[in-house]
Amino acid sequence: MGDLLGFQTLSGNQLAKLQYLSSIEGKVYSAAFYLTGNQQDAVFVSQEVLLAIYKNTNGSIHTVDSDSLIQRLVTNACLSLLAKRNTKNIS
Repeated sequence: MGDLLGFQTLSGNQLAKLQYLSSIEGKVYSAAFYLTGNQQDAVFVSQEVLLAIYKNTNGSIHTVDSDSLIQRLVTNACLSLLAKRNTKNIS
């Protein structure tokens, strides 16, 4: 019975994370599109940022609830993508 309760708690936690990610998905994509100016790059950056948030919440979705933190994550991911692209073009 204890294993079932642990499974339900884990499942509920996963559901809460997914609901949170779904609620910020539009903000993340919009910021990424604004910074990259390209739909494909914006989708790539959005996936990277949402995956990073999902992996780093450690069971608590309240650790990433700040719009400024989300904006910083998106900005850093975009800058990283653009730096990689510029490095490849130079070589």
